[in-house]
Amino acid sequence: MSELISVSKRRTLVRTLNKLPPPKFEQLRDILNVPHSVIPEDTASQGSRGVALLEWAESSLGCGLSKLEQGLEEVMTAPTDAVTKTFPAIRTKLLRRLQGDINTRLENSLHQLIKIDLQMEEQRQSVGQNLISKNTQPATALAHPSLNHVFQSLGAPETLKTELASTQNLVTVLQRQDVQGKLLILGEPGAGKTTELVKLADALLTQIKQKKQKLIPIIFELSDWKKDIPIAQWLIEQIQAIYQIPKGTSQQWLNDEQIIPLLDGLDELGLDKQQKCVIAINRFLRDQAYPYMVVCCRREEYEQGQVNLTQLNGALYIQPLTPQQIQNYLKDLNRFNLWENIEASPELLALSHQPLFLTMLVVAYQGRPIRSETDLFNAYIEKQLSDPTAQGAYPPQQAPSQRTTLHYLRWLAGHLETSGKTEYLIEEMQPSWLSPSFQWLYGAIVTLLFGLLFGILFGLSGRVLGGVIGGFILGLLGGLIGGLIGGLDKTIAPRNRLTWSMEKGLSLALRSGLIAGLVAGLIFQLSAGLVIGLFFALIVKLLFGLEKVSLAEQTVPNQNIRQSLQNSLTLTLLVGLSFGLLVGLSFGLTFGPMKGLIGGLVGGLISGLIGGLSFGLSVGLETVAQHYTLRFLLTQEGSFPWDCVRFLDHAAEHRFIQRVGGRYRFVHDLLRKHFATGELPSLPSP
Repeated sequence: MSELISVSKRRTLVRTLNKLPPPKFEQLRDILNVPHSVIPEDTASQGSRGVALLEWAESSLGCGLSKLEQGLEEVMTAPTDAVTKTFPAIRTKLLRRLQGDINTRLENSLHQLIKIDLQMEEQRQSVGQNLISKNTQPATALAHPSLNHVFQSLGAPETLKTELASTQNLVTVLQRQDVQGKLLILGEPGAGKTTELVKLADALLTQIKQKKQKLIPIIFELSDWKKDIPIAQWLIEQIQAIYQIPKGTSQQWLNDEQIIPLLDGLDELGLDKQQKCVIAINRFLRDQAYPYMVVCCRREEYEQGQVNLTQLNGALYIQPLTPQQIQNYLKDLNRFNLWENIEASPELLALSHQPLFLTMLVVAYQGRPIRSETDLFNAYIEKQLSDPTAQGAYPPQQAPSQRTTLHYLRWLAGHLETSGKTEYLIEEMQPSWLSPSFQWLYGAIVTLLFGLLFGILFGLSGRVLGGVIGGFILGLLGGLIGGLIGGLDKTIAPRNRLTWSMEKGLSLALRSGLIAGLVAGLIFQLSAGLVIGLFFALIVKLLFGLEKVSLAEQTVPNQNIRQSLQNSLTLTLLVGLSFGLLVGLSFGLTFGPMKGLIGGLVGGLISGLIGGLSFGLSVGLETVAQHYTLRFLLTQEGSFPWDCVRFLDHAAEHRFIQRVGGRYRFVHDLLRKHFATGELPSLPSP
């Protein structure tokens, strides 16, 4: 039963709802058991969400205004710490996903043959800080209280040294009074910066399981940062895009300082963009007083940028391996015989000082002279391609040749470099990845595809109505126009996932069915009105019961394209069947059950399919057609295989690529750059 309230009181409630922080708003929804379909997605304005909640509370299906006011009082008086616990299911799911991704990256890392404890050197001057004397004694408590709570189990080091014994102490470094959770990691190419960042994330996730700290460590690829986007906004958008976390949730986590951003690849941005990104990071840390951040960058590129991360408090430089570390590593792998070759070659010795190159050398060295990074990469590529145990992705004798494999990988690496990406998703391929002549062909195929499809459907409806040719021409023209629009669209974007809600549209369906039934009853008879009313209510419920939810978590390759296909088929069938039943029933009541009903059903179904396809295009069918047309043309021009999932898994078995959920990345950025622009080995024809 709805309650009457004054206009002023209603305005007060609306203002109160609009001012609620996102987590408190979600907490109120939980307390009142508000159906999911009632409130717009969190991307909608807070005002529209607040009005929707109030209208639901006032309706006959709602909780009533008294309970709404009680719920508001409860959430507004709840302590802040309780608010941070309003998303436990989302947090648990995210932590599980993060741990899975971290495990995959560590297992497939080239550095994982034998662990090397890298030496670190303090370089506080890199963030505009003075070096601290070794004799300085740190305070046992941290300047930032929450950090003291977060890392309470670790204890402060006895002295602040200019060198660190091992990167096992990275978590300890973060809790030091002089660092306070904000750290820069520098190193040479191949020094292991990213690997150490992944290990740091793993250590923090382990501490969450042990209930020693609560920060959520998330690795962000700065190569995806766009100019002039504030870092806070970019972090929230990345969390939503990669992990499908609602923006309101991640915003509140940032507000509550529950996330420790681990930013990798600052050097991937290019000098100009790197400088702007450093300024944006400094602004974020200063203006929001955010207490945690770790950034990784190559030393040379960082110094060339000439703009320091002055809001960070500490900097570590990963030192090159010493001859003794190299020898110990070779002994652990029972490959100490390589030391004589390394020691006798200045080029090999210089390369071996970096963990990546030393690991590749152990895998690939077969006595052939190696004088440069290019020689080493090519030796590694040839060794991995000839590995007889890495053929499981294809049946025997069906794997692509070595030359074809290199061609595909060069193409992929080149487009990742051009687009500034470090990760590849199959559904993110765009028509611009085609050669210019095939881009024109892509537009023509998409245009003709939709033209023929609608031409056939309109032709069939014309046959029912007595004009096949006219119907076909009309459909062809309409389809060509729609197809031309799709063909000219150079962006392929998967649509949101659709679900069917029992609550959504129920009230509208009941009202629509009642009105349609009364009108039909007055025109025909009471029994006909009852039947028409029920059918009309069913149709409205089927159509308006659909709701959009965020794109699903990327767990398998090409997942969002498959979801778009499911969207389009679902809506096409719903509209087609609903319209067919409605038209068939109307014709049957008007012209008699035999002639009217059969003709009405056939005509209605065809017309419904036309309408359904139109709806389907808007929720995924166009995306699916564009995507598979693109895949077909990439295969025809010889750029990339049709069965790209199998090929990428094949490349992963050869240790060129890592697969993390539905995403792929080269095992190292330097290897990706070599495939994109380097001189690849000359392989014999198959």
